[in-house]
Amino acid sequence: MCSFRKIAKAVQISIPCVFVLFLIRCGTPYFSDSFSGALDPSYRIFDQNRIDNYDVVGGNLVITANAFEDLWGGEPLKRGAPLLLHDVPERDYEVECFVASGPDGTPARPNTQVGLFVFNDVENWLFFGFTFHRGIAGPLPDGTGLIITSTIGDASIIVHYEDFETLAGVLLIRKSGNSWQFFINTGRAWRQVGPAVEASLGTHEVGMGSKSFQSGGTSVSGYFDNFIIRN
Repeated sequence: MCSFRKIAKAVQISIPCVFVLFLIRCGTPYFSDSFSGALDPSYRIFDQNRIDNYDVVGGNLVITANAFEDLWGGEPLKRGAPLLLHDVPERDYEVECFVASGPDGTPARPNTQVGLFVFNDVENWLFFGFTFHRGIAGPLPDGTGLIITSTIGDASIIVHYEDFETLAGVLLIRKSGNSWQFFINTGRAWRQVGPAVEASLGTHEVGMGSKSFQSGGTSVSGYFDNFIIRN
């Protein structure tokens, strides 16, 4: 078992539900996948007819985005990020998954992002995950971090960014009405990341994905484990 998979198991097993009851409802899973075999047929692949890789390797899902396969508002060409999506309950829910940008959370490729998506269409979506950027990331400093982006009506903004050295941890997105909250656990405790985002996304899906900035991007493989949607 590779070390980042051990981290994922430790994070999700060592935190009792009672301890984080104020944060996480211990409801019945609507859907869960530990990637122990072939991909579940209930997933939908979004890759805009590009040739992308969605591999199950050693009990982990690996999604590889090739150079310049990006997703960002206001740019007609930036529509190539590979996403693996699943439907959600027609009510409030949480989606949780272990995410790592590169083996052991060590990013090998600059100007890339991996994480969780709440996806309606290419003009309306949210992203929460890890970023590794150099030189061309607009207002962001060079480095590695956690990022939340919001794209509504094809206008993308950076909602929150913070430096984060190890790009691995369990990410969680909570939906409450039209409010979305974001949390991370790296083995000690859950904490909220950034502010809540208010967005009406209508019928949508959630899932995992990788992307490579159109300006200066390189290929990137995101690693995912223990994907859970809770009622």
